[in-house]
Amino acid sequence: MVAKIVLPEGASTKREAVLQTAIRIFAEQGYHNTDVQSIADSAGVGNGTVYRHFGKKEALFLAAVDSAMQRLDEHFYAAISGITNPFELLRAGAVAYAEFFEANPQLVELMIQERCEFRGDVPDTHLMYREKNREVFEQLLVANIAQGIVRPVDVKSTVIGVANLMYGTVVMGCIAGEQGRLKESLLNMVEVVIRGLQPPANHV
Repeated sequence: MVAKIVLPEGASTKREAVLQTAIRIFAEQGYHNTDVQSIADSAGVGNGTVYRHFGKKEALFLAAVDSAMQRLDEHFYAAISGITNPFELLRAGAVAYAEFFEANPQLVELMIQERCEFRGDVPDTHLMYREKNREVFEQLLVANIAQGIVRPVDVKSTVIGVANLMYGTVVMGCIAGEQGRLKESLLNMVEVVIRGLQPPANHV
């Protein structure tokens, strides 16, 4: 089930209502064209509530991006939980990544805006999440190389390269309005990667 960036049914916290509204409005209108009052009005809260929870607009925007990335993280890890075969994990991860962005293309808009508006001032949120997750996948790749399941490769550059391929496919797909084809595109990309990783005698 896709973890859509919407307020869960029955959720009552004003902070969550503001966050989910901010994700939508920032994505639709852009950072500079969005004012805090419009977010407060759409969330059904007072202007003071927004400032009490987040302070200025910059902090609200960054919290919105982080909230969206956290939901992506949760969805991705739930999809690959319990999978030990590295090739099946890649396939399941690609499907999960595609599903999330097919349902939530607005996250791409937020990531682009963050880079444009705050480059050099704050770390890119998606890069922080990628760095947090990189060690997990590097350890998994090392273990599979040791078992002969994956051929020897440069572990760090391989993990970063696959992440870049997935990110680039998603970003360009959403920008082109082709988010409905993300699953097909990512799975095709993963199959190419797998053919390059497998020992010749062990195609799966």
